[in-house]
Amino acid sequence: MKYLVVVFYVGLLSTILVGCGDEPKNTTQQSKSSSTPATHPKSAISKLRQQSNNILGIWYLNEWDLYHTIRFIDKQKVEFYTHIDTILTYDYEMRPDSLLIFNEQGQRLYINLINDLTKDTLVFENLMEKAGSQHYSRKRIKKDSEKKSETIPED
Repeated sequence: MKYLVVVFYVGLLSTILVGCGDEPKNTTQQSKSSSTPATHPKSAISKLRQQSNNILGIWYLNEWDLYHTIRFIDKQKVEFYTHIDTILTYDYEMRPDSLLIFNEQGQRLYINLINDLTKDTLVFENLMEKAGSQHYSRKRIKKDSEKKSETIPED
């Protein structure tokens, strides 16, 4: 009897594992036949690359709250500045609609949904454990040439 139960579970497990690898044929045909820009892999990659470049830098929340400043150091590390003078550093990964946050061991901690990302605006639907929309913007820093032209009076 034990043998039959073991054989049954092994057969069930192998069926599940084999079934997970199969993709329905109509799905592969649909993806090959559609070439709209939204589903085209190259446009998705270029959009993701643009988002990855747009997100780099320092972002400021428009209110004094838990994560008032976010600094994307490079395409892997991000720092969150908190209102209690603590800096939290994580690894991150960009997705077209979300920002994934990982700890040092590579475990995913948070999925942060992104509503909007431009060169000057970053809007999260949720950010880490904070629910609700979070609107971040970049602080404009004047270039040296602009500062000099303001300080030198014209005759």
